[in-house]
Amino acid sequence: MRHLAILKTGSTFTDLAQRRGDFEDWFAHQLRFLGAKFSVLDAQALPLLPPAESFDGILVTGSSSTVHEHEPWSVRAGKWLHRAAHAGAPILGVCYGHQLLASSFGGLTGRNPSGREIGVIEVEVTTADPLFAHLPPRFPAFATHSDAVFSLPSCATVLATNLHTHVQAIALPKRVRTVQFHPEFDAEVMRHYLMTRSPQIESELGPGTTARLLAELRELPTGAQILRNFASWL
Repeated sequence: MRHLAILKTGSTFTDLAQRRGDFEDWFAHQLRFLGAKFSVLDAQALPLLPPAESFDGILVTGSSSTVHEHEPWSVRAGKWLHRAAHAGAPILGVCYGHQLLASSFGGLTGRNPSGREIGVIEVEVTTADPLFAHLPPRFPAFATHSDAVFSLPSCATVLATNLHTHVQAIALPKRVRTVQFHPEFDAEVMRHYLMTRSPQIESELGPGTTARLLAELRELPTGAQILRNFASWL
């Protein structure tokens, strides 16, 4: 049986977690076809993470924290991921995980100068990669973030982009991939984020933006395909 680690760097909204579970539950649900064992490692609570060699692969969740604040737990988790990557572990970092892995390899993250990106977005593949197998060159994805990677590590390759956030996905050595968007989300989860963050959305992006983004919501097959593609490396 495959044994996967989910490095938990934060939690979703409490009311949503009570109804739908947390980030780790969404990943486990999407990957249920593997019949794998999942171990959740709380990066903020564990002073010492177990050896990465204990796992067949690692998933890194999103967070409401900020990578460029370099909190001690985050720096510690980044060093652990860097060691795991060089040991050859397949790793997929999502949102905060995307930024944390980029930072741990020498990249820079910060507030996205284009501002908040949220809802159904379009992503354009710039470099062919197994992570995006069976997907078109442009595909929709769920996103919610205000930070971004804006200076790449020297060893990184940009895999996907869009006009709002230049670095939407990157490849890192050896079998490490990261995405700024959320393949583990579904439309119900995305709707909750839009409704909960409506005051910020309306303030930052203009009146009526939340209603427009809600009207654009639909279920997307792309996240499940990306997670299946990652699972093929395990």
